[in-house]
Amino acid sequence: MTGASSSTATAAATSRDVVSAMDLTMADLMPEKSEKPKAPRKLSLVERVETVYPYTDEQDRYLFEAVRLHSPKTFRQRVKDDLAEGGYRWTITGVRRVLYHLRLLLAAIMAGASILILEGEKDVHTAERIGFVATCNPMGAGNWEAAYSNSLRGASRVTDHCGQGS
Repeated sequence: MTGASSSTATAAATSRDVVSAMDLTMADLMPEKSEKPKAPRKLSLVERVETVYPYTDEQDRYLFEAVRLHSPKTFRQRVKDDLAEGGYRWTITGVRRVLYHLRLLLAAIMAGASILILEGEKDVHTAERIGFVATCNPMGAGNWEAAYSNSLRGASRVTDHCGQGS
């Protein structure tokens, strides 16, 4: 009967008594409150830079850059600015816009080369690798300016592969 008595005594103990005897609290028995998963930190423009395409004038002086960004893939233009955060101003408002690789383009026109107008800077690099003279305008198709056509004057042949209407 002694065993039954001891069993009864154990049964009479409350859950709090048992937890306390184990040097715990009731809260220790509860699952931890799950925190909402944190959204991934949004990357800054500088952290998203994938490729930089510098635009220069006829004398190869820096004007601005077209920048390919990832996450999500997009393109932005920027100009060096020591006073801006990160050393760049992410707009080219007020900056002269020219065709990509303008100095090389003008030299090729003087030499009588045919010119390809392509969709973007990456396409220009591909065409140049296989021996063509190519260019594009900043901000892609639909952003052609009259000054770009003026830069092409004197070219023996211009082939427009993105419908710019040059």
